[in-house]
Amino acid sequence: MKKKQKTFAILTGVIVILLLAFFGMKYVNHANEEKEEQKKEEEKIQVLKADGLNAMTYADAEGNSMAFEKEEGAWKFSEDPVIELQEDVMLDMENAFSDIQAIKEISSPDELSDYGFDAVTYRLSVTEEDGTEHEYLFGNTTGEQIYFMEENGENVYTVSSELTSQMLWNLADIAEKDSFIQIIADHFVKEVITAPDGTQTVYEAVEETEDSEDETEQSDDAEENNPVEKVANGIAGMYFTDCVDYHVTDETKAGYGLDEASRTKVEVTYKDSQDGEKEKTVIFYVGKEDEDGSYYYVQLDGSIRVNRVLSDSIKTILPE
Repeated sequence: MKKKQKTFAILTGVIVILLLAFFGMKYVNHANEEKEEQKKEEEKIQVLKADGLNAMTYADAEGNSMAFEKEEGAWKFSEDPVIELQEDVMLDMENAFSDIQAIKEISSPDELSDYGFDAVTYRLSVTEEDGTEHEYLFGNTTGEQIYFMEENGENVYTVSSELTSQMLWNLADIAEKDSFIQIIADHFVKEVITAPDGTQTVYEAVEETEDSEDETEQSDDAEENNPVEKVANGIAGMYFTDCVDYHVTDETKAGYGLDEASRTKVEVTYKDSQDGEKEKTVIFYVGKEDEDGSYYYVQLDGSIRVNRVLSDSIKTILPE
């Protein structure tokens, strides 16, 4: 009995020692991690740290430029403030340009031309919320870094070339986009097409009953030739390939065949995917085909954007 108690006491002691060692190592590792983080923090070279920005402009060596201003907390495209911008994209850009950290500082630089500042690659102008303005220059790349300095400044830095990846040059990467409805063919209820001359064509789904199912057995060919099913499948498979105009106006609609005298109005009623008893309606306008005849220009009702849709898709949902 005493031997068992002694063995148990030894095992208990070993477990206690192992636990103390485990928690001790855990504490040491945590302390080392904190020291490492503190060291990294101390090594940071902060070029700019702003609470927020009110304006951002960047330009490349070819003269291309993009400019944005913040109005009532929302970013606007300076060239056309009506165009809606993607909030998350603009926030990422603001965060990148308001917190600029250098990898290396050259406090006594050689000739600025040695770093590429005689032929600047990019220019970046930012305005802080308090009105302080900064103009930054980008020079030559060196590995995964790029030379960087404030205009008329004394120091040259290297920053990660990822900073320039925040400079987006296409509205397709910045502007909000339209999305076409996502439905399945079985949720199609009705489509009303109004031609430019006012004539209407209606395609309406007929709810099947048990009696109708017993009375009629349609062949696959009959289903394919059913105009209502053809339209329903066409609507279910329709999507916007891209946006060609982020701010169409009454003056420019005619160029897409979307002026009131030329466009075709399409009104689609469908069942809500979440609530099958609830019906929804979407209205859109079909303009003319593009020069290649590959796409039609389409505008959602209430939208200022013009999108393209494959010609075959549009021809499926319109009368032959």
